[in-house]
Amino acid sequence: MNGPQLTAQSTPPATVFLAGPDMTIQVLRQMYPAFQDTARYQVLSMAIEWEDIKRQVAQYRPEALVIDADVAPGPEVLRDFLGQLVGTIVLVVLSPAWVKFKGMFEGIQTNVRGVYLAPVNWAAIANATYSAVATERARTLDLAPATSVHRQAAPSGPGSTLVVGTRTIAFTSFAGGTGKSTIAEALAVELAREHIKTLLCSFNSPPAAAGHLGLKVTPNATEWLNRPTVEGFLGSLQHVRGFDDLDVLLAPNDPHILALGNDRDMKDDGSIQNLVLAAYSFNYGAILLDLPPFADTMWAMQALLAANAAVLVCRPTLHDQYAAIRAYQLLTEELGVQARLPPEAIFAVLNFTTPDDSLSAKDFQAAIIEFTGRFPPLLAAFPFIAKLPAVQNRLDLPAIAPECDEFGRAVRSLKGKLVGGALGHNSRKPTSDAGLLGKVLGITFRVQK
Repeated sequence: MNGPQLTAQSTPPATVFLAGPDMTIQVLRQMYPAFQDTARYQVLSMAIEWEDIKRQVAQYRPEALVIDADVAPGPEVLRDFLGQLVGTIVLVVLSPAWVKFKGMFEGIQTNVRGVYLAPVNWAAIANATYSAVATERARTLDLAPATSVHRQAAPSGPGSTLVVGTRTIAFTSFAGGTGKSTIAEALAVELAREHIKTLLCSFNSPPAAAGHLGLKVTPNATEWLNRPTVEGFLGSLQHVRGFDDLDVLLAPNDPHILALGNDRDMKDDGSIQNLVLAAYSFNYGAILLDLPPFADTMWAMQALLAANAAVLVCRPTLHDQYAAIRAYQLLTEELGVQARLPPEAIFAVLNFTTPDDSLSAKDFQAAIIEFTGRFPPLLAAFPFIAKLPAVQNRLDLPAIAPECDEFGRAVRSLKGKLVGGALGHNSRKPTSDAGLLGKVLGITFRVQK
């Protein structure tokens, strides 16, 4: 990729993979913030499922794996896995229940560089990781200077954590055809299957969820745009048959109404941003925003400003690398203080991956980082499934269809990382308290009887 390169004098950050048993409490709140220094660390990805860890560590080939042992099925399984890793050093954190196995892991001298007993100081673990990577680089360079690999700069920003409570996740891209609608819909289905009350906002025109989930084009957000009240919000919703915990909100089918929403100021009672924020009064555990691929529409921009997490959906192509750079710059620079998205709440996924890709997940991310100096962690790689369109055409769900098992596995992995176990079952009964809805939006409602 053309563009400014890192100078030969710069010290590339350590590439790190984080693994623990709980994403929300441990990985995002404790581990990830300790690795926020972009000059020292590049967090390639994170995982909480053992099968994901085994597969993705081999895929990303990080310089360092920082792992809480509780994520493994057992001490012998973890020992065997770590002993077989090649090219990745490991720092292991043991809970009190694992203390008697400390010597076992310290005995893996091929790549284990530290074994620590919880509770730990994660900043100290991060420092130890950086030191261990620097030592390993020097050793590798001494052994074989010609094979020293140039590493790229890091993605993350100032440390804070994702919002706990309602997850409002925007799926976005500056390129069309990335499959973000399919991924957003599949995640919505997976959440609803676990009885997490979920709202899917399908804001493309025409809305993809209508065709994929067998819905009618009406009702849709027209009801809200014409009547920004509790009744108007409820009148905008559709329900997916067989999923009591999944509501769907479609963009208007009428191009004139679509343009009306696009031209409406964010401060207007019936704005697109206020439409998304209104959902907070209806007990949703997750709000998923499937956004148009072009940022010059308010159906994308205002919805992004209401989100507290974002996922850039990309294909392993040069075109999508440029599109990903543009999208990431929009989220981190141009929206500025308007957005509710800290850098560590921005993630990316690759879709339509195959074994023959010339751009691996790691190469895709690395080339962008070489150009921009930063890019968010890739949380999942969705495989190309030739039968997936046929599954959608017969109105089956790729998240659970047997023909799309690998796709469904990637969806469940992404769910664990974005949502984790922090969200419990929410009552389906929405509040009709116009005062509460008004407090969320900061506006006064005129509830029509």
